Amino acid sequence: MCSVVGYVGSTLSRSKIVRGLERLEYRGYDSAGFACLNSTTNQIDHVKAAGGLDKLVSKCSEFPFDGFLGIGHTRWSTHGASTAENAHPHFDCQKTIALVHNGIIENHRELKSELELHDHAFASDTDTEIIAHLLEQISAQEKNIVQVLLLLVNKLEGAYALAALLSAYPDTIIAIRKRSPLCIGKAEDGMYVASDELAFAGHIEEVFFMPDESFALISKNTVDLYDFKGNLLVCNFRKSLLEWSSNTKQGYEHYMLKEIYEQKAILLKTVDLLKKSGDAFFDTLGLSDKQIQDLESVVFIGCGTSYNAGRIAQFFFDSLCSIRCEAVLASEYRSMNYREKERVLYMAISQSGETADTLEVIRLLKKLHFPVTTLTNVASS
Repeated sequence: MCSVVGYVGSTLSRSKIVRGLERLEYRGYDSAGFACLNSTTNQIDHVKAAGGLDKLVSKCSEFPFDGFLGIGHTRWSTHGASTAENAHPHFDCQKTIALVHNGIIENHRELKSELELHDHAFASDTDTEIIAHLLEQISAQEKNIVQVLLLLVNKLEGAYALAALLSAYPDTIIAIRKRSPLCIGKAEDGMYVASDELAFAGHIEEVFFMPDESFALISKNTVDLYDFKGNLLVCNFRKSLLEWSSNTKQGYEHYMLKEIYEQKAILLKTVDLLKKSGDAFFDTLGLSDKQIQDLESVVFIGCGTSYNAGRIAQFFFDSLCSIRCEAVLASEYRSMNYREKERVLYMAISQSGETADTLEVIRLLKKLHFPVTTLTNVASS
């Protein structure tokens, strides 16, 4: 699960970006990168590395540039191998645009072919780089940045949460969200943007979760927010309640191994919490007493280890509650035609809170007005 982090403000950005990426390491990744508008040269400089964040930090020490406007990224390889060339940020031909992206651009092949006809040269195997070149192509024809971004999102198909720096706008981060989470944090020293509030928890005063199909022009003091039709929207910031407590690997080689070994303690802690909360727990489900009493079946929806957790839950619900259950893969279930509405509860499970296929199933079920609840490890999802 890729991570997007950005900052614009009155202090230098590099340490803030690296710190934000470190907090999101639990998602897993295979490469990382950082770019900023150099405070000395006013040019976009960057450093990228395959492997862990320690590799990126080591390379950063070799190139000690910094700036008040910066973006960073950790990546799971989807398009292209795990290499420094394929790591984010990605750039246009002139290196005047730097861009980081979470999601998949489904029509990237068609766009790349079109851009190659206009002599654009590509340095990576990723779908993300196409966005930077497309932004360059549109900017050459249209100077109004809002119109540029409207033309851009009209051409992109897929899911994306992205942050970009443009040397033509040295005080602004561009953030765009479509079907992939992105939030903006407000602090005394500037504005943050990230795919997860956890990246800047404890350092911001207020947070705003961008609505789906919207883009923002973010400066250190202001946010101009638009929908994909060009309408100006209101940013309803709320007080940030998420606190940061250091969640290190505690000596384990990686976070997955740590989470495997802590399962017993987490189960006991969860059961203890539910005992203490009593019936109050059911008030948080969004289901009426009658809906719960009349339940005949539960469908657990997830991907990967979340799907496996659903299989275990299926066993316990069957044996302890005598309720018919099934666990389904989100990537397959969204393509199935037959679903029940009456006396069925759909429960979506996601460790990160932003599993793309699982989110798509949730959107489908809500559109059909089916009862759906979620179990996630990220309170701000």
